[in-house]
Amino acid sequence: MKTKTYLRYISCVLAVLLCVASIMPIAFADSTNHGNSESLLTGSNYSVSYSMNGKDVVEQLTIRDGGITRITRTVHPNDVMDIVVVGASGESTTSTARSDYSLFYEIYQDQQNYKNGQLAQIPALTGSDVTGSQFKHRYVGTSATDTVYASDLRKCKKASDVASILATAWGSTPAAVISSTASFIFDQMLQSMSSDCYKVTISSITYEVLFSYDNSYYTHCYHQTVKEYKSNGSLIRSKTDYYQAIGG
Repeated sequence: MKTKTYLRYISCVLAVLLCVASIMPIAFADSTNHGNSESLLTGSNYSVSYSMNGKDVVEQLTIRDGGITRITRTVHPNDVMDIVVVGASGESTTSTARSDYSLFYEIYQDQQNYKNGQLAQIPALTGSDVTGSQFKHRYVGTSATDTVYASDLRKCKKASDVASILATAWGSTPAAVISSTASFIFDQMLQSMSSDCYKVTISSITYEVLFSYDNSYYTHCYHQTVKEYKSNGSLIRSKTDYYQAIGG
């Protein structure tokens, strides 16, 4: 598992290679093609795959909830994410967002390491914090708070509709976490949302979970807090849930 310092080093190397690419594009394309092999995470109603298309990391989220919704997010080395959502009806929408290329490239590499037997396992999304004396948490950071208006959420007929909204709002959050958060919002909040709810805010605190005995990497744990507010700014209620995903 790479440290953040090493990731910054990799980012610098990529920046140098991009400069070289402007002079020798053909040689650069050959040297940075990581192949198209995919790695897969699977939940109860979704699957996530990561692959490389040249220098770009391609994340494919497929959600099955009364139909099939496919959300493809392509992250470029300049931290721009292209998003394509194809709903169950076949209707397609596109958008762009800011992202974190090094994060998604690290996730891809960790998935490949798992396939190659270099990681012990891929932790399941538990819906609770990772506990036990064999683990310890290392604080990584707190995300900016995203706001989704209740009027938009009330249009959502299923969890995949919520996921489509979050996929754009959370350009630096892995798809497995987006899928689980969407299910959490739809199942536990949207169905009982207060009639005077005006907006919903979503924030995330990220931790690395390490094995206590040698500080080796286990997973990332995301503490997601969702809050409902009235139009006058007063808090209606707040809920926190927990998700785990490789990379971060």
